[in-house]
Amino acid sequence: MKECAGKLFRRIGARLKKGAAIGTGAVLIASQVLSVVPAPTAAYAASSETITRGERVNYGGFYMYNSTTSEGTPAICLDPAKRHPLDAATATAQLPIETDWMKCYTGGGGNQTRIDRTDAMARILYYGPTGPGFEEAKAKGLWSFNWYDGTPLDYSKMLAIQHIALSALSKSSSQYGMQGTTAAFRNWCYRTILYYNGNINAGTFLANLDKNLPGPAPQSFKDTIYLVNYGTGTQCLITFHNKGKLKLKKASSNPGISDNNPCYSLEGATYGVYSDSGCTQQVGTLTCNASGDSNVIDLAPGTYYVKETKAGKSYALDEGIHQVNVSGGQTATVNVTDAPQNDPADMLVTKVDAETGKASPLGAGTLAGAEFTVKYYDGFYTQDNLPEKATRTWILKTNENGYTSLIRAKTEPDKYFVKGDTFYQNTEGRYTLPLGTVTVQETKAPAGYLLTDSSIHIQQITSNTTSEFVSTFVEPSEDAPTVCEQVRRGDIAFNKVHGEDMTGLANVPFKITSKTTGESHIAITDANGILTTESSACPHTQNTNGNDAALNADGTLDESKLSIDNGLWFSGSKGAQTTADDSKGALPYDTYTFEELRCASNDSLNLVKFEVTVSRDAYTIDRGTVDDNPIEIGTTATDAADGDHKLLASNQAEIVDTVTYKGLKKGLEYELSGTLMDAETGEALKDVAGKEITATAKFTPKASSGKQKVKFKFDATLLGGHKAVVFERLYLDGKIQASHEDPEDEDQTVEFLPIEIGTTATDAADGDKTIGVGKAVTIEDEVSYKNLATGREYTVTGTLMDAETGEPMKDAGGNAVSASTTFEPDDTQGKVKVTFSVDTSTLSNKKLVVFEKLAAEGNVIASHEDLTDEGQTVEVVPPEIGTSAVDGADGDKEITADGKASIIDTVKYTGLVPGTEYELTGTLMDAETGEALKGADGKEITATAKFTPQSQDGTQDVTFTFDASELGGAKAVVFEKLFVDGTLIGSHEDPTDEGQTVEISPSLKTTAATIQGSKVVKPEDEVAIVDTVHLKGLRSGQSYTLTASINKKADGTQLTLTDVKDASALAGNGIQKGSANTASGTDLSKALVDVTGTGSFVSIPEGAKLTKNDDGTYTLTVPGATKDAADIVTKLSGGQVKLEPSDKGDKADGDGTAAGSESNVENSTLGTYEVIANGQVRFTPAVSDLDVDVPMVFKASDVAGQQAVVFESLQRDTDGKEISKETDLEDTDQTIDIEKAPEGKNLDQTGNWILYAAIAAGVAACIAGIVLIHHKRKI
Repeated sequence: MKECAGKLFRRIGARLKKGAAIGTGAVLIASQVLSVVPAPTAAYAASSETITRGERVNYGGFYMYNSTTSEGTPAICLDPAKRHPLDAATATAQLPIETDWMKCYTGGGGNQTRIDRTDAMARILYYGPTGPGFEEAKAKGLWSFNWYDGTPLDYSKMLAIQHIALSALSKSSSQYGMQGTTAAFRNWCYRTILYYNGNINAGTFLANLDKNLPGPAPQSFKDTIYLVNYGTGTQCLITFHNKGKLKLKKASSNPGISDNNPCYSLEGATYGVYSDSGCTQQVGTLTCNASGDSNVIDLAPGTYYVKETKAGKSYALDEGIHQVNVSGGQTATVNVTDAPQNDPADMLVTKVDAETGKASPLGAGTLAGAEFTVKYYDGFYTQDNLPEKATRTWILKTNENGYTSLIRAKTEPDKYFVKGDTFYQNTEGRYTLPLGTVTVQETKAPAGYLLTDSSIHIQQITSNTTSEFVSTFVEPSEDAPTVCEQVRRGDIAFNKVHGEDMTGLANVPFKITSKTTGESHIAITDANGILTTESSACPHTQNTNGNDAALNADGTLDESKLSIDNGLWFSGSKGAQTTADDSKGALPYDTYTFEELRCASNDSLNLVKFEVTVSRDAYTIDRGTVDDNPIEIGTTATDAADGDHKLLASNQAEIVDTVTYKGLKKGLEYELSGTLMDAETGEALKDVAGKEITATAKFTPKASSGKQKVKFKFDATLLGGHKAVVFERLYLDGKIQASHEDPEDEDQTVEFLPIEIGTTATDAADGDKTIGVGKAVTIEDEVSYKNLATGREYTVTGTLMDAETGEPMKDAGGNAVSASTTFEPDDTQGKVKVTFSVDTSTLSNKKLVVFEKLAAEGNVIASHEDLTDEGQTVEVVPPEIGTSAVDGADGDKEITADGKASIIDTVKYTGLVPGTEYELTGTLMDAETGEALKGADGKEITATAKFTPQSQDGTQDVTFTFDASELGGAKAVVFEKLFVDGTLIGSHEDPTDEGQTVEISPSLKTTAATIQGSKVVKPEDEVAIVDTVHLKGLRSGQSYTLTASINKKADGTQLTLTDVKDASALAGNGIQKGSANTASGTDLSKALVDVTGTGSFVSIPEGAKLTKNDDGTYTLTVPGATKDAADIVTKLSGGQVKLEPSDKGDKADGDGTAAGSESNVENSTLGTYEVIANGQVRFTPAVSDLDVDVPMVFKASDVAGQQAVVFESLQRDTDGKEISKETDLEDTDQTIDIEKAPEGKNLDQTGNWILYAAIAAGVAACIAGIVLIHHKRKI
């Protein structure tokens, strides 16, 4: 065991030097390698520690005590062999402290080993069950294993693991912490905690330490570790100082108010620290300095609550409770903010009238618009020590109630703010004033008032509450300064005379009325006809307004009550009476109406009425002389927009009729009444509502002659093209005084410009006059207009008409096809587009005409509807398509019929409608028969493609995928049809169009050999070979011709074929065979007969026999030979060879028919076959795949010692076109080797070659007949 422990720790030391550290229960990272061991920082200054011995923790037959420090931190023993320093009698005791806790290491190994081991011990404490890093270690799975008995780990078991690991690390033996335990427990420790068989075991604590996870213990934590009871005879305990620290950082929540302002300070802000959420158990105090930093206090780990008990200078008290968690060995910081106190200043100043003392202006005066300069100083000052320069300055103005405030300046800056510095804002975003000093001074009086109070009002804003907002300036507030203003007052004087002789009229009463308040009083002229309101003529205070009693309720006048000695005074207010003051004018700032009343002095004379405005203070207005004049009027009507006599037919038309007058009485109210008349009919014009167009203007002339405008505002929408004459009449008190009604007067006449429209309809896609066929074709009609009113909303509505019938085009629902556009013109003339979407799928070659109507507010004001107008017309032109079909595999015009094939037909189109979905449907047709081609499944070959073009012209591919295995030799023509929503709109079906045509060629592969199957022949003059052509994809019933040639391999030169005199001797099906080879039947090579042992025949088939007859002919006996085979042999040999079966009663293997009951091969289910020349055969297949033999005889002596290659060409008999070929000089299957010519050898010795050829052909035919019977797919 000891030896194993030594190996273990030597291994750990070696690993730690590479960057790893040892530990248990957590993954540890090696500390930095140091040459000198740093002295640990003292945990704290005490020299002893209170230790409490707790319950026993049992493990593996041994135990330890759960001892704790006064802070509640576990104190783990490092000497399990010694007894605990406390016994049952002294469960709690003071024990000495050793702050240099690295002294506990006694394992040897040198300085670096000591650093590595103590670093690992620190990690075990840090990531242990009571260490600050426990949750991190737990989250990373470092405690995710079971106890040695399979139960989960709990607190006590983890303490035991800590104890074992720490004891082992501090000593030289890994079993030091396990003494007294059972063998089973120790073995579990070795395997799970420490090592196994001397090696670090994957998954143990030490393996995890090797992985450098989760990291080293912080140095701040290492500084808290210390030893208890070190160097005594009892156990040494290791623990750590677990107290945390707490501090507070305070800041202003609104530094824009408080920063650099001596009225504010964070210094002295005090917070209590409490152990309970109710803040009743205080455990500490935090006090801030001017920077907001508090003192730091030590606390045991736990949750605490911090609450402010005293705010800083000019700050609101923080009422919140701040919860904070304090961890051992760490400093927790509470970050808080306090709101600097401020005054939102609901009302900064109140302005009132000096005469009434109320915030209500007199006359036409106003309290709005008074300007006050507000200055803020960041300190508390008085009038005596106010700084010369303010911190910030603003100029505010008052509202109609005489108030101004920061709140109003924020919400309505245009109304209350004139100019100034940036405003302070509180936490709610409202304008506010910091604590300090504010001055308010009026610097501009409002309209109608004098600047009578320009004194500086000073106010200190101080803290009068613990909350954020103080209330120095509130509404209403006694603290807000009140500024009194004196209204401007003046007087008036004029001379009333007779209009003819200018004699002054005495005792004429005038009713004087305030236009603002309606206040009214009576004044009279003196003996000279002079009326004055000045107090110097009659004091205001003398029988004030006594003449008012002369005016009766019914408007009549009791002249006996009038007196020149009655004073006049206007209060200027509806709700308050002011005391008459002879030092001021009688009339407050206002406009007054002077109305002459009927009396004896002015009987039969025109009464005057005029207005006077009092605007200056202490000033008498001299109105001059008032008299009479005669009356005349004349008119000039113009467009209000540009002053000419032409105007647009607008819904906001305005005519200004300028009426010139003479002889009117100044001050009297006259009324002009005008009517618009139709210059052509002489009747009154009417607006869109059917009402006559009239206008009136009441006026009071300031002179006997002058001009007055009468404005006609009306809806002239329906008046385009009309001329209007203005008739005017002048009234006074309801009676006509003059008129001007001349329909011929050009000055009185205006013309409404006619509204004109014109249209041009085009295809929206390309702007031309033709449109495509589609479900949603867009027609764009450009409507030009003239004489429209700008800024008015118009609607142009179009309807599509059939040019032929003159009827509206209908949609699928039976509704007329129409469209509209609503617009507001920027100019009186311009263009606007109306877009129609129409289904033209059934309208090919139709002409469509666009009818347009222009309306305003539902009233049609112009139209353009001409069936013959080419500009309004578009024509529906059907699309055109053309196609180009190619092989989908390689893009050429030929397809090999060897199975699945594809044809891509590229359809080129013109005249489609972009955005409309179309469908192309194609069918493959037989170019010869004109009928639809059918695939192997017997179905017509079709394909479709749906597409939505992005432009009118383009292409679209239609892909046909089909089985071409039975279509070899066919010419496929693609017929295409174009549909839109099921409606046929175009097609291209031309059987002679080469662009639409693709040839389908059978696949062709050849194998050349002698009849015996040999690839080597003799260099004789005439050598017979058979080229077996493997064909796939033939068309049943199609006639084909195969033509063979033989060529020198060296240069491709064609060799000479022997002239066969009687080609019919080669006729028949006997040497054609199918492609479905099986193992049944007789192998051809076994049926060949070698007569002499030389020439082309190399073996004798089993059972075959050649016998020479007496007449010089031969009899060939072959098992299973057929009659056809016998005929072929006889013909090929010129009657020299007769073929007979060895057993005429035999049946062919696998066939249920007798060998002798063959039918004519030309009626075979595989088709017909005919040899038509040497190297050329004709056949008509009944199936798609066949092997066809092409017999040929050539002169091999010309190429002795060389190689020859057979080429094949397949033609379609209907047109003689070559549809497939095989011409590969490098193809070994097509190649024949010719032997070198033997020296001195007489070829005649080999016998008659014709005989041999006949025999070979006969045998071949014999075998072919046998195979035909065996395989129904072979001919």
